[in-house]
Amino acid sequence: MLVAALAEVRRQMQALVESELHRLIGELVLEVSSQTGFQAKAGRARVLGSALLESLPPDDVLGEMADSEQFVARFRAVGDGLITFLAGELNRGREADGRRALAPVLARRQVETCVQELPLPSWLL
Repeated sequence: MLVAALAEVRRQMQALVESELHRLIGELVLEVSSQTGFQAKAGRARVLGSALLESLPPDDVLGEMADSEQFVARFRAVGDGLITFLAGELNRGREADGRRALAPVLARRQVETCVQELPLPSWLL
């Protein structure tokens, strides 16, 4: 009985964390895509991306989740998609400002460099 109750608590905790991350990811995508110029897009990406990263569970909480390996794999896939999205949006911002867009690989590398400068939980490194 106690083991089943603990397993249920772990599932609920993981569901709550995932729900909040989904909300933050949606907000980031909506806000960045609704901006027009590079500075506006980069500013929203910086603020909302930082909020998203700050909401990630620390190692000790991750270890208490029902399926931490699945959570990490899914978040890494989402993170990769967000990097691709942000690279494209920042290029659209450059073009809206009358500047030339970067090659996709360079735009992606630029976003990856910015992300690496942020404090990340060890499970995401």
